[in-house]
Amino acid sequence: MSPRTSMAGFTLLPVMLTMTLIAAIAFLLNRDNGMNAGMVAGQSDAERARYTAEAGLQMVNALSQAKNCAGYTDLGATTFDAGSVTSTINPKNGTPVTLTATATTTEGALAQLTRANVIMHQTTPYTIKLQPGTNGSDTSIGLASPNVNHGADPNMSINIGQYVSLVQFDLSTIPAGSVVQSAQFSLYHASGGTDTAGVFTVTRPWSEGTGVAGTGATWNSYDGVNAWTAAGGDYDPTSGINITLPVNNAWASWDLTAQTAAWKSGSVPNYGVAVTLITGGTNTFASSDNGTDASRPKLVVTFLPPCGWVPNAGGVTLPAIKDTWINETNGKTNTNYGGSISFTVTTNKIGSGLVQFDLSTIPAGKLLKSAKLRLFAGGFGATTPPTSSILTVYPVTNYKPWTELGVTWKTADGSSNSWGCGNGGGGCFGAAAATASISSSFTPGSWVEWDVTALAQEWYTNPSLNYGVGVLMDPTSASAFAFNSKEATFAPQYVPQLVITW
Repeated sequence: MSPRTSMAGFTLLPVMLTMTLIAAIAFLLNRDNGMNAGMVAGQSDAERARYTAEAGLQMVNALSQAKNCAGYTDLGATTFDAGSVTSTINPKNGTPVTLTATATTTEGALAQLTRANVIMHQTTPYTIKLQPGTNGSDTSIGLASPNVNHGADPNMSINIGQYVSLVQFDLSTIPAGSVVQSAQFSLYHASGGTDTAGVFTVTRPWSEGTGVAGTGATWNSYDGVNAWTAAGGDYDPTSGINITLPVNNAWASWDLTAQTAAWKSGSVPNYGVAVTLITGGTNTFASSDNGTDASRPKLVVTFLPPCGWVPNAGGVTLPAIKDTWINETNGKTNTNYGGSISFTVTTNKIGSGLVQFDLSTIPAGKLLKSAKLRLFAGGFGATTPPTSSILTVYPVTNYKPWTELGVTWKTADGSSNSWGCGNGGGGCFGAAAATASISSSFTPGSWVEWDVTALAQEWYTNPSLNYGVGVLMDPTSASAFAFNSKEATFAPQYVPQLVITW
């Protein structure tokens, strides 16, 4: 067992840890009351010293974990009913560290304990959403076709004694030694009823398969060749977590915090989970091979990383691959501005900007730390600083992808009569992603910036959701902003940018 694994239970949260220790020490100090004094008394005194030293280790660890990786301090002599303990930590910054505690009881017993390679953690939690594309590992196995692999099916099924679904996530992007605080496993409920479904820990490795016989798991085998211990899959029947499924076309979620922590620590092998039906009839969920990327299985994990960990440190500044604007002004609703050196955003959505970036050059397996959309205002068009204006960024939805040289107010690509979302024109947008407040002190010829980290992470994880953004102005504003477009090649330092760090 590695040092990090062996210390997995050693880094409890300070408050819980202190409460537990107080109760444990009180119990241990009194557990031998009424026992025969004599030889047992000496042995109990030694035990008291050892448990007091253990408490000293736990206390200095808890206090240091709260320091956010720097400025650890030793714990001076602390009095207990059984005596006192002094604890030290070295080094005083970073990770790993060595803890030493020396305890002396009132009867004179002495104990010294040392813990090496203790992992110290950052106090700021990080959250990562694992939602693989078609490379995800999931399938369903069915009794009706016990030797058929469904690894390439767009949906997975469950039914009592008839269908079981298998799902597994790669946790390698979560750094070793992390403390998992929460993990929510979610499947998109495509069809069925508000029945009861459970998830169970799978106890042997299995393969997803490609839908071809012999390539992956079936009702009878875990890899298309070798048999399960019990037909229908090997999983721990005592590990079940049951929920009532939501209505169709909604997410069903299970709390897998304990399982994810065990998988990440290595105390339990990560073979994923089996999803079964407890009550009701056949239900289906979107698989990783589903045509709608956003509906694929996901695991959202929040964790405290080890000191010194940086979320995939690196960064890139991406130029726009498309930008333009659409105009609702009379006589302009069919006009395309894709070749202009600037694009305009005006009051009341009359003029809306469109910008898109390609994130495919970012290396695989990254967790984006930040993403900032930057547009340069007033370089090649008048910008009137208003008393106050709100410029909001919205993700373009996928009713119809827009083309730079075809898009107009009425049509996304110049070949149809609408955008496809039934609004008569003006683009199709999702919920607001970020806003920027512009005051009267704004100086033309400056950058306007929006924090679009969450949106960029979604595009990076699921590229098929990336249709760019629309930049719209609050209806109460009274101004017009002209932003440099990517066609302003004679001023390349001022073209639209997406600045990403990881």
